[in-house]
Amino acid sequence: MNKILIIDDELSQRELLCAVLEKDGYSCVSTPDGNDSVDLIGQHGISLVLLDMRMPKLDGLETLDLIRKHFSQLPVVMVTAHGDVKTAVDAMKRGAVDFIEKPVDITRLRNLANSLLNNTNPATPPEQASAESMGFIGVSKVAEDIRELCKVSAKSNATILITGESGTGKEVIARATHAMSTRAAGPFVAINCAAVPEQLLESEIFGHEKGAFTGAVARKIGRFETANGGTILLDEIAEMRSDLQSKLLRVLQERSLERVGGTASIPVDVRVIAATNTNVEEALVEGTLREDLFYRLNVLRIAIPPLRERPEDILPLACHFLTKHGAGKPRRLTQATIKKLNSYDWPGNARELENTIERSFLFAKGQDILPEHLPPQLGGRSSEGTNETGVRPGWSLQEVERDLIIKTLRVNNNNRTLTARALGMSRRSLQMKIKKFEIS
Repeated sequence: MNKILIIDDELSQRELLCAVLEKDGYSCVSTPDGNDSVDLIGQHGISLVLLDMRMPKLDGLETLDLIRKHFSQLPVVMVTAHGDVKTAVDAMKRGAVDFIEKPVDITRLRNLANSLLNNTNPATPPEQASAESMGFIGVSKVAEDIRELCKVSAKSNATILITGESGTGKEVIARATHAMSTRAAGPFVAINCAAVPEQLLESEIFGHEKGAFTGAVARKIGRFETANGGTILLDEIAEMRSDLQSKLLRVLQERSLERVGGTASIPVDVRVIAATNTNVEEALVEGTLREDLFYRLNVLRIAIPPLRERPEDILPLACHFLTKHGAGKPRRLTQATIKKLNSYDWPGNARELENTIERSFLFAKGQDILPEHLPPQLGGRSSEGTNETGVRPGWSLQEVERDLIIKTLRVNNNNRTLTARALGMSRRSLQMKIKKFEIS
């Protein structure tokens, strides 16, 4: 029988965890003092340790270091209060295998113990997978910190919230986290909540039963069920309607869902990563992001700063995109071109930089990428050979805005999602502008 050591200074917490785990067939030993940990592990042949983060005598991190010193392979799970996530991440860097928040989610606790002790999820992530290998390139300290946080996050099944402007690499980080996790063999499913029409989003995420609404001629399996055993990325989460946010919250809490038009409760084992390009604090004040959902999502937070705040990453990224889109042909950036790239603010971030490098291949005749091969906003030539903005004297601001939207739509082949990202607005706002300006 597997034995679990529970270290927590609160008697009620120790009793609760023991009761839950013993009901599942485990044997539990408990203590309020981390100083007892090494002796108890040796005496009882402990297989798993649940360790409280905050204790008055020896705190969680000190106890973890003590356990690691004597039992380097013994799995230790940190039990943290809300708001201690940064400390929990530090603990995982020091050897903890996972963490769980208080009040403890009983279902998550059982699944975690079952996974660690019964080897129900033995898959190991591919060693070559990393945030850098998957495209999150940079030499800045902040880029290194993000890659390290991504690596640590991959060890856990905790929900992640990724924030950052459009084009900063939120999906890259989400995919890398999945690829480095024990869920790597499972599916990675991404859905952009702003790109799906409002009336179809609920069905797209949760699925529907036949006859649930007009046009529902057959049962549809939603993205959550498709991602079972893997990871789902809910991009632009703040664009989701409030009632759908409430339904998502229930799924996160209960680990089960109901399809639209259905009554059956369907269990799902999915790691959730949410992302948004909005300021979450402003979204909470405005009510576009529910506070209760935010706290459920914000277990692990990865904030990606814009490229203009880490200019030392511009050249490494540009070189990466040269290789990625070079089709095996050696290309190089001249010093004058590098100077142009480094002096630009990159409002579209890494995505704009990638598009710029890819575009330069169309104009470069030889091996060198010259300043003239760059887009007009970087001082290069436009496809018509002019660097003029096209704005006519006497135009109103609305006329300028309409013209900018039309041109950006054209550049993005009328893809409204990409256009909205390039313009720094939500897809819904862009649709309203298109309707207002009668753009066909």
